[in-house]
Amino acid sequence: MKNKNLLLKAITCVLLIPCFVIPFISLFAGRSIIGSITTDLGGYGLFGDYTSLEAALALRNADINPFWMTLTSILVIVLAILALAYIVMVVMELCKVKCKNLQKITKLVGILILICSLIALVSAIIAVCANKATIEAAKSTAKLIFAAGSWLLLCPLVGGVLSMLTSCNSKKTSKKKK
Repeated sequence: MKNKNLLLKAITCVLLIPCFVIPFISLFAGRSIIGSITTDLGGYGLFGDYTSLEAALALRNADINPFWMTLTSILVIVLAILALAYIVMVVMELCKVKCKNLQKITKLVGILILICSLIALVSAIIAVCANKATIEAAKSTAKLIFAAGSWLLLCPLVGGVLSMLTSCNSKKTSKKKK
């Protein structure tokens, strides 16, 4: 059973590696569609400059809603910090560093990763839904879409679920030893 926990923790650590990549790539992209002509407005990373999207939305009598993009950016940074903390704690456990509450802290960090990645993914979805404007008469649309960074938010979500499974398995094995 111990090898199973070690394997789950290793898979979780691998799934948390994209948390360090997400801040350096685009989270969102802008797209303008007029008739059958599609124009890319560029990619937007953390705390991006959304002026091209704002101009495209203003042409369609809509305002940009940057709150959800900013929230997603903040949560991506928090996810990177939590992922680093989780990986360090797994390495500490492998090196048999004596710490009284290491398993409890690792479980807490795993729960925080799950919650934070879920909220980041939901806020990214809301950002995409809130920043879309269409003029039906002219068949013209300006919208925000997912870029690679938003899709990579699925990895820490799965990693958080696996960390929860790891903590559940370790609780069962510790009860059997007593």
